[in-house]
Amino acid sequence: ARPASFEEAEAMGLSPAAEIVEIERVRTLDGLPTAVQTLCFPARLVPGLERVGLEDVSLYELLYSTYEIKPARCDYTLQAERAEILVAQHLEIDEGAPVLVGRERTVDGDERVICVGRIVHRGDAYRFTASLYRF
Repeated sequence: ARPASFEEAEAMGLSPAAEIVEIERVRTLDGLPTAVQTLCFPARLVPGLERVGLEDVSLYELLYSTYEIKPARCDYTLQAERAEILVAQHLEIDEGAPVLVGRERTVDGDERVICVGRIVHRGDAYRFTASLYRF
């Protein structure tokens, strides 16, 4: 666990410097690194999460089975950017290559913030599709 930054604390509705748990995972498809995911959780909700092996685990299933946390909604923003050096190294792409960056804020049924995060997808290995309806 580590202290939350001002931005993280504000996004999660926590006190400045409240303890959070940060996890980072490199997601792969057929051995090709396709995304780097970083998620931050209020430490009081997920004691010991940083010691759990998350390589081949559904995070949402783990949150429910271990911590009785059930995500209800995720507000998600997707934006095109250029890969920074560390992300480029993880994804095995050139620095400055196009990537799609998703930023998320996930809440449970009581609107309690479960996590905030960022996932960076390789631009050549990700497609976003949506069905848009007019009500």
